[in-house]
Amino acid sequence: MTDDEPNPNDLNALSPQAAKAAAATISAEEVTAQPSLFALPDLVKPADASVASSQKGQKRKRQVGIAKADARSDPADLGPTHVTNEIAIAPGKSQIVYVDPFKIVPEAFNGRGLAPFDPIANRDLIEDMRVRGNTVPVALRPKADNTGWTCPSGSRRVNSAKIIAVDDPEFRVAAIIYEAMTDAQAYALCLADNHGRSEVTAMQRGREIRWALANLYNGDRSAYCRNHRVDTSVVTRALDLVGLPEPILACAVDREALPTLFAEKLAPRLKEKAERKVILDRAKALGDDRLEAPRLLSYLLTGERETPPRDRRMAFYGSGRDRVRASVTVTPNGSALIKVPATLKLDAVQRAEMALFLKEQVDGLILG
Repeated sequence: MTDDEPNPNDLNALSPQAAKAAAATISAEEVTAQPSLFALPDLVKPADASVASSQKGQKRKRQVGIAKADARSDPADLGPTHVTNEIAIAPGKSQIVYVDPFKIVPEAFNGRGLAPFDPIANRDLIEDMRVRGNTVPVALRPKADNTGWTCPSGSRRVNSAKIIAVDDPEFRVAAIIYEAMTDAQAYALCLADNHGRSEVTAMQRGREIRWALANLYNGDRSAYCRNHRVDTSVVTRALDLVGLPEPILACAVDREALPTLFAEKLAPRLKEKAERKVILDRAKALGDDRLEAPRLLSYLLTGERETPPRDRRMAFYGSGRDRVRASVTVTPNGSALIKVPATLKLDAVQRAEMALFLKEQVDGLILG
């Protein structure tokens, strides 16, 4: 290749038609290598890069079967956006195929896939898929009743495809169907797909761990921690969060965003029968009101609906550019945050005055 020739791996350097063909080829190469990335080497045979060649962006008579390669097709027809085929995969076979997104449901353990989908937050992905389809196929496996598929990897792409398919019923999502994938393999693939994603919440992690303990590890937390190399405290905090009583979760503005700290503060109190009743009664007393996590936690623990303002006490020393501030901020629970500035520019008298101010504040907190 010369410097003047376009790089086929650089889609921005190609014409729309050539870019579309290159995207399909690159997608197929990515899928061929994908199983090894998630330690699932025996599930999928190398995908046929040309299985989508019969798909064009026009309406056709609906057919049944696997999309076949057509040597007469224009390479520009390889794009994955519009597909009218319904797929029937022979047992043991795995290829890139095109599936009605409304026949796909999340796996029971996929906390991210089960969470409400936000079209606004994902609008870039939706618009990109509307034009190009999903260049990286999702991973699917057949449902037990063979009425559709579950999705251990690629839930955002599936949800985006459903949004697009509302306006374009012929839109299909590119997928690889793993006929023989076990629950344990699907769970491992889901964790690998979600690993490191900042948008995966603590609540979603908790659901994933709870499902795995019940369905794969017979409740053995130690075995789970060994196999997934996580600390026991991580599992405990996640389970405490997802195990909070429904009346408490219902009081949160966004239960999916609750942090593990929320459960850490409540869990010990909920283990005491008398305190549990008090906390649950407070939660029920909120009715239809919803509170942000910090205010909700404070209310459940204290019974106070409104969080008292912080008491901030300040004193200034020096003058001009050498002026500094010492402060003591008293929180509603009585603790204090003390900030002491650098005193190099203060003289001995000013430092003594600052020390006296801080001592008076601390003594006042201790003596009440």
